[in-house]
Amino acid sequence: MELTMSPALGVRRFKLSYEQLNLSSKSQFLRDKIKLIRQAGKASPEAVHQIETHLNAASQERDPIGQWNSYELAYEGYIPLAEQEDLLGLILDLRSRAEVLEGPDQQVWSGPKLAQMEQGVRLGHADSNLRVEIASLARAIHECGVRKRHDIEIRSLLIRRALYLAAFLCVLVICSLLAVAIRKVPSDSPWQLMITAAFGGIGALVVATTRLRQRHLVGNDVQADQASLLFRGAFGALLAVVVALILQLRIIDFPLFHLDHSERSPLSPAAFYVFGLASGLAEEAIFNLFETRKPKVADRSVYLESPSGTTHYHLPA
Repeated sequence: MELTMSPALGVRRFKLSYEQLNLSSKSQFLRDKIKLIRQAGKASPEAVHQIETHLNAASQERDPIGQWNSYELAYEGYIPLAEQEDLLGLILDLRSRAEVLEGPDQQVWSGPKLAQMEQGVRLGHADSNLRVEIASLARAIHECGVRKRHDIEIRSLLIRRALYLAAFLCVLVICSLLAVAIRKVPSDSPWQLMITAAFGGIGALVVATTRLRQRHLVGNDVQADQASLLFRGAFGALLAVVVALILQLRIIDFPLFHLDHSERSPLSPAAFYVFGLASGLAEEAIFNLFETRKPKVADRSVYLESPSGTTHYHLPA
């Protein structure tokens, strides 16, 4: 969203994302609530000052994650001071954002548990323990949201790099095809093999990028996945070269793809390119054949086995 200041103040344009506008709205709403609490004298000045300090830090912070962290501290500090009707709005807002919870947090803050907390607020049983639980829920949702955002940024970074590399290879292949056509390079030239390898690398990178979009990444996977993308591209290029060599040796022959009807005529370069791209696209299926599966451990009673393997000695209870 692009905003333009008044001409009297000088034309100044700046862009605010929806996330920044949302944070600004939430911070202002919290400031208004804290102002009412201070005027009513329902909280100690130290607690109010601490919340305002976090809100000021959020407005001065440049990093978006730092801004939300400061706001979250102010939000958690406001929960013990909130009125009964405001507390109901807080728990409803948290329940609407509970889908970001995952793993152990999702087990702790299950649907029945959230419904029980909401029912306690509606019945007016919002004691200090329930308010602590609501603050803990807000912290869990915030942390899971930050991790999810970080994972999305990591995935986007890797996907962009893979697409840039694939685009570079595509441009390189097109330029190479034009050069081969202009110079009339023979079909058995090593340049044809290099172009075939590039087609295989492009196919493997496209498949690897598609699979990467469906994965759940964490920070420790960045370096490993960068190396994996390069390896998958190189492996796809190698598969394309191997397939091209098999076709050149005529271990598997396709007479329809020859340049002419003679048996000794070489295969058309277009056939090498198509088979090279197909090899890259099939790289993942071939790569999975080399992966070792984890053996399944069957549940069984604890026992000792003799060296001969024929007699079992059960442990005493």
